[in-house]
Amino acid sequence: MNKKEIENIITDYRKLRTQHPDYWLIDCAAATSLEHAVEMAATARNLVGRKHPHQFRIQNSVLQDFSLSLLSIKFEIREAASFRLLYSLVDGCRIKGISDLTIYDTSHRIGCFLNLFPEEVYLHSGTRKGAEIILGKIMGKTILVEQLPPLFNSGLSPSELEDMLCIYKSALQDSLINKRTNKC
Repeated sequence: MNKKEIENIITDYRKLRTQHPDYWLIDCAAATSLEHAVEMAATARNLVGRKHPHQFRIQNSVLQDFSLSLLSIKFEIREAASFRLLYSLVDGCRIKGISDLTIYDTSHRIGCFLNLFPEEVYLHSGTRKGAEIILGKIMGKTILVEQLPPLFNSGLSPSELEDMLCIYKSALQDSLINKRTNKC
Protein backbone atom coordinates (compact mmCIF):
# COMPACT_ATOMS: atom_id res chain seq x y z
CA MET A 1 0.00 0.00 0.00
CA ASN A 2 1.54 3.31 -0.94
CA LYS A 3 1.56 6.59 0.96
CA LYS A 4 -1.02 8.26 -1.28
CA GLU A 5 -3.51 5.38 -0.88
CA ILE A 6 -3.22 5.52 2.91
CA GLU A 7 -3.57 9.31 2.91
CA ASN A 8 -6.68 9.01 0.71
CA ILE A 9 -8.27 6.47 3.06
CA ILE A 10 -7.57 8.65 6.10
CA THR A 11 -8.90 11.76 4.35
CA ASP A 12 -12.01 9.91 3.23
CA TYR A 13 -12.55 8.53 6.74
CA ARG A 14 -12.31 11.99 8.32
CA LYS A 15 -14.79 13.34 5.77
CA LEU A 16 -17.15 10.40 6.42
CA ARG A 17 -17.11 10.97 10.20
CA THR A 18 -17.62 14.72 9.76
CA GLN A 19 -20.65 14.11 7.56
CA HIS A 20 -21.94 11.09 9.51
CA PRO A 21 -21.01 11.31 13.18
CA ASP A 22 -21.67 8.34 15.45
CA TYR A 23 -24.77 9.54 17.30
CA TRP A 24 -24.76 6.45 19.51
CA LEU A 25 -21.44 7.59 21.00
CA ILE A 26 -22.56 11.22 21.20
CA ASP A 27 -25.86 10.30 22.85
CA CYS A 28 -24.22 8.00 25.41
CA ALA A 29 -21.71 10.73 26.29
CA ALA A 30 -24.65 13.09 26.93
CA ALA A 31 -26.73 10.60 28.95
CA THR A 32 -28.31 11.92 32.13
CA SER A 33 -26.96 9.08 34.31
CA LEU A 34 -24.69 6.06 34.17
CA GLU A 35 -27.75 3.82 34.20
CA HIS A 36 -29.16 5.63 31.17
CA ALA A 37 -25.79 5.42 29.35
CA VAL A 38 -25.46 1.70 30.10
CA GLU A 39 -29.00 0.98 28.92
CA MET A 40 -28.55 2.94 25.68
CA ALA A 41 -25.10 1.40 25.08
CA ALA A 42 -26.11 -2.20 25.73
CA THR A 43 -29.38 -2.04 23.81
CA ALA A 44 -27.56 -0.22 20.97
CA ARG A 45 -30.14 2.60 20.93
CA ASN A 46 -29.56 6.30 20.48
CA LEU A 47 -31.71 9.05 22.02
CA VAL A 48 -34.37 8.73 19.32
CA GLY A 49 -34.54 4.96 19.82
CA ARG A 50 -32.78 3.96 16.61
CA LYS A 51 -30.84 0.70 16.84
CA HIS A 52 -27.21 0.78 15.69
CA PRO A 53 -26.61 -1.15 12.43
CA HIS A 54 -23.82 -3.19 14.07
CA GLN A 55 -26.35 -4.75 16.43
CA PHE A 56 -29.32 -4.79 14.06
CA ARG A 57 -29.47 -8.59 13.83
CA ILE A 58 -29.29 -9.17 17.58
CA GLN A 59 -32.70 -9.78 19.11
CA ASN A 60 -33.92 -6.93 21.28
CA SER A 61 -34.52 -9.37 24.15
CA VAL A 62 -30.84 -10.42 24.06
CA LEU A 63 -29.71 -6.79 24.14
CA GLN A 64 -32.12 -6.06 26.99
CA ASP A 65 -30.77 -9.03 28.98
CA PHE A 66 -27.23 -7.81 28.29
CA SER A 67 -28.23 -4.38 29.58
CA LEU A 68 -29.61 -5.89 32.80
CA SER A 69 -26.42 -7.89 33.25
CA LEU A 70 -24.34 -4.72 32.93
CA LEU A 71 -26.61 -2.75 35.24
CA SER A 72 -26.03 -5.39 37.91
CA ILE A 73 -22.36 -4.27 38.04
CA LYS A 74 -22.96 -0.53 37.59
CA PHE A 75 -20.90 0.29 40.69
CA GLU A 76 -17.87 -1.54 39.28
CA ILE A 77 -18.42 0.16 35.92
CA ARG A 78 -18.56 3.58 37.59
CA GLU A 79 -15.24 2.88 39.32
CA ALA A 80 -13.41 1.67 36.19
CA ALA A 81 -10.13 3.57 35.95
CA SER A 82 -9.33 2.71 32.32
CA PHE A 83 -10.98 1.65 29.11
CA ARG A 84 -9.20 -1.70 29.35
CA LEU A 85 -10.82 -2.36 32.75
CA LEU A 86 -14.21 -1.16 31.46
CA TYR A 87 -13.90 -3.49 28.45
CA SER A 88 -13.05 -6.37 30.77
CA LEU A 89 -16.11 -5.66 32.93
CA VAL A 90 -18.40 -5.49 29.88
CA ASP A 91 -16.86 -8.66 28.47
CA GLY A 92 -17.47 -10.37 31.80
CA CYS A 93 -21.20 -9.72 31.35
CA ARG A 94 -21.27 -11.35 27.93
CA ILE A 95 -24.30 -13.54 27.31
CA LYS A 96 -25.18 -15.85 24.43
CA GLY A 97 -25.71 -13.83 21.26
CA ILE A 98 -23.32 -11.02 22.17
CA SER A 99 -20.25 -10.86 19.90
CA ASP A 100 -16.84 -9.23 20.25
CA LEU A 101 -18.11 -6.30 18.16
CA THR A 102 -21.00 -5.72 20.55
CA ILE A 103 -18.67 -5.94 23.57
CA TYR A 104 -16.40 -3.31 22.00
CA ASP A 105 -19.24 -1.04 20.86
CA THR A 106 -20.94 -1.20 24.25
CA SER A 107 -17.66 -0.53 26.08
CA HIS A 108 -16.90 2.38 23.76
CA ARG A 109 -20.35 3.93 24.27
CA ILE A 110 -20.19 3.60 28.07
CA GLY A 111 -16.61 4.84 27.95
CA CYS A 112 -17.78 8.02 26.25
CA PHE A 113 -20.04 8.70 29.24
CA LEU A 114 -17.22 7.93 31.71
CA ASN A 115 -14.60 9.77 29.68
CA LEU A 116 -12.62 6.54 29.22
CA PHE A 117 -11.26 5.87 25.75
CA PRO A 118 -9.31 3.02 24.16
CA GLU A 119 -5.55 3.35 24.32
CA GLU A 120 -5.12 0.46 21.86
CA VAL A 121 -6.90 -0.63 18.69
CA TYR A 122 -9.41 -3.33 19.65
CA LEU A 123 -9.81 -6.12 17.11
CA HIS A 124 -13.16 -7.68 16.33
CA SER A 125 -13.85 -9.54 13.10
CA GLY A 126 -13.95 -6.58 10.67
CA THR A 127 -11.15 -4.58 12.25
CA ARG A 128 -8.99 -7.69 12.51
CA LYS A 129 -9.39 -8.24 8.74
CA GLY A 130 -8.31 -4.69 8.01
CA ALA A 131 -5.35 -4.85 10.39
CA GLU A 132 -4.21 -8.24 9.10
CA ILE A 133 -4.19 -6.96 5.52
CA ILE A 134 -1.59 -4.46 6.67
CA LEU A 135 0.28 -6.43 9.36
CA GLY A 136 -0.29 -10.11 8.61
CA LYS A 137 -1.62 -12.61 11.14
CA ILE A 138 -2.33 -11.03 14.53
CA MET A 139 -2.65 -12.86 17.82
CA GLY A 140 -4.57 -11.21 20.62
CA LYS A 141 -7.51 -8.83 20.93
CA THR A 142 -5.66 -5.54 20.47
CA ILE A 143 -2.77 -3.90 18.70
CA LEU A 144 -0.85 -0.78 19.62
CA VAL A 145 -1.12 2.22 17.31
CA GLU A 146 2.68 2.04 16.97
CA GLN A 147 2.37 -1.38 15.34
CA LEU A 148 0.66 0.19 12.33
CA PRO A 149 2.75 1.84 9.61
CA PRO A 150 3.69 5.43 10.60
CA LEU A 151 1.23 6.98 8.15
CA PHE A 152 -1.66 5.53 10.13
CA ASN A 153 -0.48 7.46 13.17
CA SER A 154 -1.76 10.69 11.68
CA GLY A 155 -3.68 12.08 14.60
CA LEU A 156 -6.40 9.43 14.60
CA SER A 157 -7.27 8.00 17.99
CA PRO A 158 -7.20 4.22 18.57
CA SER A 159 -11.01 4.13 18.36
CA GLU A 160 -10.93 6.04 15.07
CA LEU A 161 -8.30 3.63 13.74
CA GLU A 162 -10.51 0.70 14.81
CA ASP A 163 -13.43 2.26 12.93
CA MET A 164 -11.36 3.08 9.85
CA LEU A 165 -9.74 -0.37 9.61
CA CYS A 166 -13.17 -1.97 9.73
CA ILE A 167 -14.87 0.40 7.27
CA TYR A 168 -11.99 0.39 4.77
CA LYS A 169 -10.95 -3.29 4.96
CA SER A 170 -12.20 -3.86 1.40
CA ALA A 171 -10.28 -0.86 0.07
CA LEU A 172 -7.17 -2.08 1.88
CA GLN A 173 -7.65 -5.56 0.39
CA ASP A 174 -8.20 -4.14 -3.12
CA SER A 175 -5.03 -2.08 -2.81
CA LEU A 176 -3.06 -5.15 -1.77
CA ILE A 177 -4.47 -7.19 -4.68
CA ASN A 178 -3.66 -4.40 -7.14
CA LYS A 179 -0.13 -4.18 -5.73
CA ARG A 180 0.37 -7.94 -6.20
CA THR A 181 -1.06 -8.06 -9.72
CA ASN A 182 0.98 -5.08 -10.90
CA LYS A 183 4.25 -6.79 -10.00
CA CYS A 184 6.15 -8.37 -12.89
